[in-house]
Amino acid sequence: MSIEFLANAASGAAAEAAAKNKFGLVEALNEGGPISWSIFIVLVIMSVFSFYILFTKLIEQQKVLGQAKTVRAGFWRAASLKEGAAKLEKNSAYRQLVDDGIAAQEQHSLLKDPVEAHDWLHGAMSRSEEAINNKLSGGLSFLATVGATAPFVGLLGTVIGIYSALIKIGIAGQASIDAVAGPVGEA
Repeated sequence: MSIEFLANAASGAAAEAAAKNKFGLVEALNEGGPISWSIFIVLVIMSVFSFYILFTKLIEQQKVLGQAKTVRAGFWRAASLKEGAAKLEKNSAYRQLVDDGIAAQEQHSLLKDPVEAHDWLHGAMSRSEEAINNKLSGGLSFLATVGATAPFVGLLGTVIGIYSALIKIGIAGQASIDAVAGPVGEA
């Protein structure tokens, strides 16, 4: 019976200590008010989207690298271009490149004006490669924007926290730990 009493007392004391903790994240954000909450929410949104882009780009890159192994294994051993294209996955970047090359070759024979086949195919392949690269680089501009602005958003929060700490010191008339712990923790 005494062990149960001690366990209940210990858990009750821990709950009271947690309830009295005025130096947690939520308390620091509440200390800073709506500006701190806004900065925190902006930084969380930037982080979530950055991690989303990071993981999706990692998965895309692993997929393309896996497709490259398939290309090396089967495509270059094919007797014709169409046979090699049939060995590639339907939605792979390499299949798109080969299909665009085959389509450009067929379109070249229909041209009325004489254009060298090499120039015609080179242009078509360049456009196809550019389309693939644009798809693979999607989201990188967001990462660049976040990388450029996140330090300044965080610095804004720090400056506001220090300003709040200085105001608390001025109001209290002395620099005691109780007066400035919340705002300094927020900063």
